[in-house]
Amino acid sequence: MLQVHTQDNIVGQSNRRKPSAALTVIRKAARLAAWTYLIAIVSIWILLGTCGDRWWFATVLLYAPRWLYGIPLAALIPAAACANRRSLGPLMLGGLIFLVPIMGLRLPLRQIGAANGPSLRVLTCNVQGGAIAQNALMDLVRAEQADLVALQECSAEVQFEFPPEWQVLRKGQLLVASRFPLRDVQHSVRAHPHSPWPPVNALRCLVAHPVGDVGLCCVHLQTPRPGLEKVLDRQTAVNPARSWMLREETEYRLWESEELEAWIADFDGPTIIAGDFNMPVDSAIYRSTWSHWTNAFNTSGFGFGYTKNSAMRGWSYGSRIDHILFDSGFFRCRSCWIAQDVGSDHTPLVADLVLAKARDSF
Repeated sequence: MLQVHTQDNIVGQSNRRKPSAALTVIRKAARLAAWTYLIAIVSIWILLGTCGDRWWFATVLLYAPRWLYGIPLAALIPAAACANRRSLGPLMLGGLIFLVPIMGLRLPLRQIGAANGPSLRVLTCNVQGGAIAQNALMDLVRAEQADLVALQECSAEVQFEFPPEWQVLRKGQLLVASRFPLRDVQHSVRAHPHSPWPPVNALRCLVAHPVGDVGLCCVHLQTPRPGLEKVLDRQTAVNPARSWMLREETEYRLWESEELEAWIADFDGPTIIAGDFNMPVDSAIYRSTWSHWTNAFNTSGFGFGYTKNSAMRGWSYGSRIDHILFDSGFFRCRSCWIAQDVGSDHTPLVADLVLAKARDSF
């Protein structure tokens, strides 16, 4: 009797452990949703990295609010935790891809071994014409103890009171200021046939640093916004019939970057490029023309590094389109960070660059 009773208990427990048909369906649905999200986020990653600023639809995704791609995780992770914990694996992998290559999360791993030596602290910001809080910017320059300042969209009406010993250069809407003497000033003019933007897209000079001359170039490349606005539609989101307009704008932007990078590379020596590139690092234009320069935030920044606050069809979001680049043959980056807001729609970007070669080397 005891044995029969025990077997009955075992059978009863086995029956209780068997999941119901509804629970089985829920678990399968959670697993399918998790793997679908992983496949989708990997596809977006590949699309952004290979076709952004190359194919018009991928270009729209490249400059769209990227946080939208992570919204499904808010529902899928709790659902997987409750219904099918094995589905958390692909969701965690998808979340990692979302945060790092898509959103651009950076960890300053290379900063640990940063070189010591004579350094230059560079600050760049698009001051958005008269929208900038001028006193706030000068307070920031003093607080950050900047050595070199590169400003864009700095019209003649915008005046800054740099210390008397500083040298200040202006051309078009670009400004370069330095606590060291400046010489050999040159500028570049964009070749876009119908561009409404100021013609000067770069201001280059030599900085007489005590260790040796350093090339500094303040740049402001053309924005993709006009082309994006032409292809977006309030009713259908995008209008493929107008995609040729975005393709044309993208070609002009590619030509501008190629011509400007060749002009900057003509200087044989340690060079710093700072300014508003109007493109993220996963843009095809950036990768084909600027990626052989070392990006300060890529190597030594922490977080997402968003320098531009934008709005598209009512959606607000940040993007990293302002950069400080340098020649890794002459410099190491000790640190790079986003400074405090000074009233522009761009946030200042600051980098500590260490001269890694002696004066005799340049």
